[in-house]
Amino acid sequence: MSSGAAVLEPSGSAAENFRRFSSNSSDVESSSEMPPLQSTLLGNPFHGDPFFTKSSKIVGPVNSTEFASISIQDDHSSVLLIDSDEKLMCNSGKELASNLQCDEATPVKVISIFGNTGDGKSHTLNHTFFEGKEVFKTSNSQAAGTVGVWAAYDSHTKALVLDTEGLLGATANQNVRSRLLVKIFAISDIIIYRTRSDRLHTDVFQFLGDASAAYLKYFTPELKTISENFGKSISHLGPSLILFHETSFTQPLKDDERSTTTEQVKERFAQINRSPDGFSAIRYIGVRTKTAPTDFSPLREEVAQEMHKTAVRSTRHLQIVFNLLQV
Repeated sequence: MSSGAAVLEPSGSAAENFRRFSSNSSDVESSSEMPPLQSTLLGNPFHGDPFFTKSSKIVGPVNSTEFASISIQDDHSSVLLIDSDEKLMCNSGKELASNLQCDEATPVKVISIFGNTGDGKSHTLNHTFFEGKEVFKTSNSQAAGTVGVWAAYDSHTKALVLDTEGLLGATANQNVRSRLLVKIFAISDIIIYRTRSDRLHTDVFQFLGDASAAYLKYFTPELKTISENFGKSISHLGPSLILFHETSFTQPLKDDERSTTTEQVKERFAQINRSPDGFSAIRYIGVRTKTAPTDFSPLREEVAQEMHKTAVRSTRHLQIVFNLLQV
């Protein structure tokens, strides 16, 4: 891993690092013990890691009676999966499947989207998976349109699709948001990073590089252990990354005689001393939109190809996904 990656060097196994910190929110800065990993990241396993801010509140476990029913967006088929305080909004794989209107034994791949507030993440998912129907609520206001993590099941592709908070939206606790986003990173098979700008800015590679490093440091051994305990093998390799870049006035990246777009993207990571090693594959999709609407067909095609690949990650039952969400 690159020496410039924004993570601390581990002093032991990832599991040992997880258990170093306390569940007492008042002692986060000085505590030397951490609750079991199964506490759903309710402690502060990332304490001291430059990827996260120093202040972090500890969120208590979900009360089974507190959320008798999951929140559903009015007139939309997406459901709130995890709220902005990291609370999982269902209590079993069966309940998750019921909320998504599918069977808990349904084999799925998890596809999530990341990106800055206002870059059209929800709109992108609607047009990539749901033929433009507003399954995920979109917003034209200045405030963030998505808070927490929302989920929908696409029966055509058998994908569990996750919409996440924008990275630049207002939040009372940036550390909570960072842990939440990295947790979704850890359970995803395919990650779409959506950016709308005429240049690929450094913050794209900083976030993805730091998330990659955090995943490798904290999650890989634990996810592997839990999957083995459940009797289903899940590759320790990370998700594939699709960088979806939309420009208006400039040309997107192109393969040239010197390098492919994938190699060009990897070079951008290297330039800021970040490593994308947490991703099993990197794909770049660039489109130029002079006049609306955006052409999502190249992204749909790339997602379809990645969905059919099983060399790194195969489909998993929703029950297994639920178990991983409790890590």
